[in-house]
Amino acid sequence: MIITQLEALKGAGFKEEYQKQVNTKLAELKAQWDDKWRDHCNGKLLLEDMRKEGHLKGDLLKLKRRVATEMRLRSTDSYHALVGILKDLLPTN
Repeated sequence: MIITQLEALKGAGFKEEYQKQVNTKLAELKAQWDDKWRDHCNGKLLLEDMRKEGHLKGDLLKLKRRVATEMRLRSTDSYHALVGILKDLLPTN
């Protein structure tokens, strides 16, 4: 009975339809990710998870400092946003 049902799916273009739906969903998610990845990605958590999984070795704090230094040297938008947030949070004398 199950084999008959699976054969029916095979003959009805199931594979092609499934591939089409997956590709449509992938394109939709990719477009969302391209626009909003900075809002959804937590860089510190990403580095910590990569370390836990064994992809990063060495001192994590040193790596975070190096990333921050590179962001400053390259004058990235993320760095300027971070500086702005920190200035708003720190008391001015």
